Amino acid sequence: MNFKKIISISSVHIVKSELLKFDLKKHFKNSNFEIWDLGNYFYKDKIKYLNSKEKININYLKKFKSLDKIKKEFSKLDHYSLLIDPFNISKKPTFAKIISKRNIKLLFFHLGPIPTNKSNLNFIYYLKRFINSPNYYLCKIFDFSLNNITPDYLMLVNKHYIKSLNYKISSKTKIILAHSFDYNRYLEHKKLKKRNSLSQKNYAVFLDEGVTGHPDYEYLNLKPYCNTKIYFDELNRFFLFIEKKFNLSVYVAGHPKIMYSNKENLFKRKLYINDTLQLIKNSKIVFSHMSTSINYAVIFKKPIFFLDSNNYNLGFRNQIQLHSKYLKSELINLSTYSYYNYFSKSFKINKISYDRYMRNFITYNSKDMRSSWQILCDNINSKKK
Repeated sequence: MNFKKIISISSVHIVKSELLKFDLKKHFKNSNFEIWDLGNYFYKDKIKYLNSKEKININYLKKFKSLDKIKKEFSKLDHYSLLIDPFNISKKPTFAKIISKRNIKLLFFHLGPIPTNKSNLNFIYYLKRFINSPNYYLCKIFDFSLNNITPDYLMLVNKHYIKSLNYKISSKTKIILAHSFDYNRYLEHKKLKKRNSLSQKNYAVFLDEGVTGHPDYEYLNLKPYCNTKIYFDELNRFFLFIEKKFNLSVYVAGHPKIMYSNKENLFKRKLYINDTLQLIKNSKIVFSHMSTSINYAVIFKKPIFFLDSNNYNLGFRNQIQLHSKYLKSELINLSTYSYYNYFSKSFKINKISYDRYMRNFITYNSKDMRSSWQILCDNINSKKK
């Protein structure tokens, strides 16, 4: 089906590094394409930690502050319009009513999956998570319980994870398999053949995910996973050990959404922004908690060491341990000094586990060189019903 208008919508402020997830204009040249940034309406002034220095200068990006203006724009859409909605904005009762009435077509996507294992989680676990961030979970329950809206298209890396993602689908929902966003960046990297300024391989890279200062804490009313001082003290003590034992430098791949202080680098090490793929590609080993950027380490077959701590909250620790178990990679507890004794210089990977992770969470088909958005375009423009 050819859509007259295609809208890519976000409930949070869009930063330049995340534009890949929203800008589909080049793939839909025959449609009127726009990006709607609703961050100023949903979160208003909750942007003090967001790295938004790089301005996005594209004329098809619209920002909205008031509900009336958003509803007015929604009311201009019809069944020849496609709303691409990764944040489930369309499930909110105010918008769902307009979408259903005007029969606007919907696409949901989840192209950043991570391992989950709900079978091992009990009532106490979920109760603790609810107590830690009650506003976040109350909003999720409210939106889910009052809405039965289902997408016309659902784009995923692996269709076996539909149930675990709690997506409501119907017989009309077309499932589209595609790549994760990290694999899309990898494909783009291969095409550009960008020269890497970090050609030396005698370094380790730590993937920072903003454990103590991520803007999502403000957006979603979540509490940080760990005390800031404890977090950096444990990490820096461990990095110093690695640098001395293996004669390696430790570089930090900064999170693109975080506005790091120019005055004080709490990592006390070289910090790189928007260069994670290149950093991992030429590194010797990778350290992570549960960052989705480990996808690059899996793609480039780099040894990954997962960093745990007694000081992290329950949900965070569970996810770190699950990643380690899934990839059969070393799990290191930063709260103990045991790593002084057993840390080996033999940096190996479990190829079977890496290949399984690649299939389940990174790409549905590594031989398909199309981007996810091109896959989407080919599917919705197909004459097959």
